[in-house]
Amino acid sequence: MKFTKWIYPVLLGFTMTAFAACSDDDNKGGGGNDKVALKAVNDVDKTGVAVKSTDTRATFSVYAPVKPTVTADQSWVSGESTEPSKMNSISQITLTIQPNTSTEARKANVTVTAGGSSLNVAVSQEGVYVEPEPEKPDWPGFTEEEQALLGLKAQDIAAQYVAGWNIGNTMEVPGGETGWGNPVINEDFIQGIKDAGFNMVRIPCAWDSHLSDRETNTINPTWLNRVNEVIGWITERGMYAVLNIHWDGGWLENNIGSAVDPELLQRQSDYWTQIAKRLGHYNEMLMFAGLNEPNADGEAGMAALLAYEQAFIDAVRATGGNNSTRTLVVQGPHTDINTTDELMNKLPNDPAGDGYLMAEIHYYDPYQYTIMEEDQSWGKVSWFWGADFHVAGSSRNATWGEEDWMLAQFEKMKKKFVDKGIPVIIGEYGAYPEEHYTAQQTDADKEQIVKSRAHFYSCVRIYAAETGLMPFTWDTGEIIDRKDGSIKKQYMIDAIVGSAN
Repeated sequence: MKFTKWIYPVLLGFTMTAFAACSDDDNKGGGGNDKVALKAVNDVDKTGVAVKSTDTRATFSVYAPVKPTVTADQSWVSGESTEPSKMNSISQITLTIQPNTSTEARKANVTVTAGGSSLNVAVSQEGVYVEPEPEKPDWPGFTEEEQALLGLKAQDIAAQYVAGWNIGNTMEVPGGETGWGNPVINEDFIQGIKDAGFNMVRIPCAWDSHLSDRETNTINPTWLNRVNEVIGWITERGMYAVLNIHWDGGWLENNIGSAVDPELLQRQSDYWTQIAKRLGHYNEMLMFAGLNEPNADGEAGMAALLAYEQAFIDAVRATGGNNSTRTLVVQGPHTDINTTDELMNKLPNDPAGDGYLMAEIHYYDPYQYTIMEEDQSWGKVSWFWGADFHVAGSSRNATWGEEDWMLAQFEKMKKKFVDKGIPVIIGEYGAYPEEHYTAQQTDADKEQIVKSRAHFYSCVRIYAAETGLMPFTWDTGEIIDRKDGSIKKQYMIDAIVGSAN
């Protein structure tokens, strides 16, 4: 009880003080008191009024001696006021606002006048909101033009083709890059490919010889990281990359058979699941190719090949993300044009829908000119190819497979695939260099071999362009130096990329 009696005067004193303060405010802004100055409540004259594009009304308050007048310098806003309250001299200002149909924001100035003084309040209105286009990823090293190519289907990618290159006898070597005499791939070499005029690079690659656990088909993560590094060097320079499962001892492509082997099917699925997961961060600049040169024969072999290719596609698509619509490349039987034309009458099913598959064939016709090692009892190695490049009386002139043959072969693939909206890559093509048979050649022979060979590569380029095919030159270090990316044979680059006819 003593505590109650003691606190009462204190509370009473607080109440009286508060009442006095209120009375003082009334005296400053009492209704009808002409001494009250025009003043914005809550500093609205400093902060302004912000409204959305769809807003039609906004309010703020002022202390005013008399009812204020409200004017605006823009026609989309108008205002009216109430009489000041007798209790606290506050007048409410109501703004009527027209919705903004433009995407551009706009501003107006509202002037409130009362008792001979005025104040200005800025009104800002947002523009209509438009959902922005999704931002494309920032890919280091890409120009704006190159970034505009992201998100493409197979036909769109094919339309960007300029020239294709193979890094041969390197990453497909079972067990390691240097096993067949080439140095490890470096950035100078990749830059040399770019500088020479190529914008697509095929990377033949081994996987079965790079396992950390064969029982679980687990690829060594160190190898996956190394492949990722090389692809990064290619794509960051604005070039497309095509990564495959190559020969690699022939574990799959030499064993297609007439029936599907469950163990090989599982291995194909397991490898591609891991590859796709590790490299899924790349956009459409990276394409996957399921095999290399699958030795499938007859209808039964073709059916088995389709099953292995289906396992490849399903494994990649199941990893999601960028792999959901990544362009995938499937190979014809033996990657031979005639066999593919005869047997490959359908493609595997693609869960992504139409437009994300390419077909692949290789071109090494005529065999005696392009890759025959030495003379046989049934025929000799050809040195000279092309009707205008034969040497009179020589037994080394090509006897078949020249210009007319090449064009006719390419036209088969155009009719089979390209005309139906399915792009085709010539994943490999080439012919032995002039040095291959040096001991047997005269100086005149060597000069004609160079001319003939340039003509062969030029014809591949020209006829492929006419038929919509995309050739990738096979090279093992002969044309571009693997150490520093310098060009070793300019005449070959001229023939391949188009500065020679």
